[in-house]
Amino acid sequence: MGIAHTAQSCIRSTSDAGFDLIAKVREGQRAIDVAIMGSGKRLYVIRCVGRSSPEDHAALETMVLQGPFLWGGLVYRDGGPSTDRTGVESFHETELHQLIARLQELQETLQ
Repeated sequence: MGIAHTAQSCIRSTSDAGFDLIAKVREGQRAIDVAIMGSGKRLYVIRCVGRSSPEDHAALETMVLQGPFLWGGLVYRDGGPSTDRTGVESFHETELHQLIARLQELQETLQ
């Protein structure tokens, strides 16, 4: 199963948790960016990849810094999280429940 499956699992999990899908954008062959909206029209971006890399962290950091996203996270399928200094949080595709918990925490914090 590829990144499309990972992205669909992410979309399904966030939708079940009450987040609305805004966009799904394929970034070449290796990544799919999923933009979601929570309550208060707060926007979040999740990058789904096969194997995480420092470039993915940098891309997410740029998306958050340039706006309109309040937070960016990375969901990877293979290997472990890449080491980075951006502060972007990473989740294995089997840890989507932790991603949802983090998004819900952000929602509560920003209210």
